[in-house]
Amino acid sequence: MSFFAEFTDAGTRLARKDTRFYFCGRNPSQGSGNCIGTIIMCNPGGAKGPVGIWTRIIKTDPTLDSIEQILRAAVALKRDAITDFSVSPDDYVQILNCCYICDTNPPKSCLCGIRESVKGKWAWVAWGDKKTSITSTGVATVGTVPAFWFEQSIKGIRRGSPVPSDIFPIHPLPVGWRTHHPKYATEVAREIASRL
Repeated sequence: MSFFAEFTDAGTRLARKDTRFYFCGRNPSQGSGNCIGTIIMCNPGGAKGPVGIWTRIIKTDPTLDSIEQILRAAVALKRDAITDFSVSPDDYVQILNCCYICDTNPPKSCLCGIRESVKGKWAWVAWGDKKTSITSTGVATVGTVPAFWFEQSIKGIRRGSPVPSDIFPIHPLPVGWRTHHPKYATEVAREIASRL
């Protein structure tokens, strides 16, 4: 299982685009594979890779590590339910951002919204809040792909297209999630498993 992306120069900053999580260990070619789901987030984290080419991410960040753990758990849950279940080596999950600048506090002018197509069988709205208006800029373009997110107020999964009044986790695994959101990773993994 590996993350791939394209890192480019964005003025004095680094940008990360076309981020994908492949379930196989081999090197796919850019544009190849079958997208089985989409994760919608605000902006890239601190992952690193060579500039100018689409390649394996050589240094992940805590967010990508958390996503990998959840996707691994989803596949394991699916295999528990269906013993002969397997993921195709060409299957991947795409990660779309409202801003592609690698910055923990991106300027609001960068938060342009999701412009790419949301693909696959599901869309996990993993990171957003009222400040970034991810609900209005990102989720409006989900289209017919069934979306879900973890709703803090009910400590569980909500399905459908969120509206600005919905409460999102600020991070895929919010600060203190083991104490305050012990169900977060488990519930998200179960939801993804049910859609694989």
